[in-house]
Amino acid sequence: QDVTYWLAMGAGVGSVLLAYLVLRSRLGLQMQAIRDDEGGARGLGVNVYRNRRPTSIEASMREFQRGLEALDPDRDRRSGRTDDGRGGRSG
Repeated sequence: QDVTYWLAMGAGVGSVLLAYLVLRSRLGLQMQAIRDDEGGARGLGVNVYRNRRPTSIEASMREFQRGLEALDPDRDRRSGRTDDGRGGRSG
């Protein structure tokens, strides 16, 4: 369990560090400028289409995954849910 804890801790710290670095990068600052004022960002030379594309692709991939999970007929059986909505095995 100690290994799992440290792996989870490392993944969490790494995720926060990665998010910080992306937000402070050129791409992150441009995306924040687009969020605040799209016309103003265009006036400063930001290519709005090029900067919005990665987030649109990521969002569409996440929604596709959620749609596949919703279509999975065995998801309740694998999660251990019973007909009454409680967790665990029925029996």
